[in-house]
Amino acid sequence: MLDQKIVKIAIVDDDEMIAGIFSRTLEKENLHCTYYETGEGFLKDFRKGIFHDVVLLDVHMPGVSGHGVLNQVRSKFKPIEMPVILLTGEDDTENIVKALSLGANDYIIKPTEPRVAFARINTQINLKKYHEEILRKTELETLHSMIVTYNHDINNPLTVAIGNLREDIEKMDNDKLGKVRAALNRIAGIMQSIHHIIESEPYYVSHSEAQKMLDLSKRK
Repeated sequence: MLDQKIVKIAIVDDDEMIAGIFSRTLEKENLHCTYYETGEGFLKDFRKGIFHDVVLLDVHMPGVSGHGVLNQVRSKFKPIEMPVILLTGEDDTENIVKALSLGANDYIIKPTEPRVAFARINTQINLKKYHEEILRKTELETLHSMIVTYNHDINNPLTVAIGNLREDIEKMDNDKLGKVRAALNRIAGIMQSIHHIIESEPYYVSHSEAQKMLDLSKRK
């Protein structure tokens, strides 16, 4: 089975019967399916920020073709972020090759056994899940490295402050007082940085309620 989170599948195909077969099979596996009869309908929701975890996309549709839809998806999301699986005919090698070059993750030749579709979707969801786990691990490693660095940065000025404060304050000259003041101000600044890390939320690139991707470049 897939992850316990709700996994959202978009089925974009002008053949309602085939879409219905896929939808019934996938929903038995606790996947939430949304059917779009046209590429325009899918893109309308896409532009509104209604995203899915995996897109089953027919290549041949009236109006906006599967290639057109794929181009729009890839302009915003990488293949690992929103997998697209093509639905295509048996004798459609040229379109399959073109779509794969545009960033499609996989393809299913129609007609096919719906369980094959589920297996392929399952593979894409698991790949994305593993990718997210790697990102979270990287996040934790980055935070650990920052803590080690801050610990070192605190120890240096703290040693300076304590060393100078061992003398009678009344007998300290302005130079030593200035060093103590600078060291304590440095410690205060570091503590503010640590507080910011603790209080701030990790920045996620979210394209559905079910799946979120960490963006470490946004971490302050």
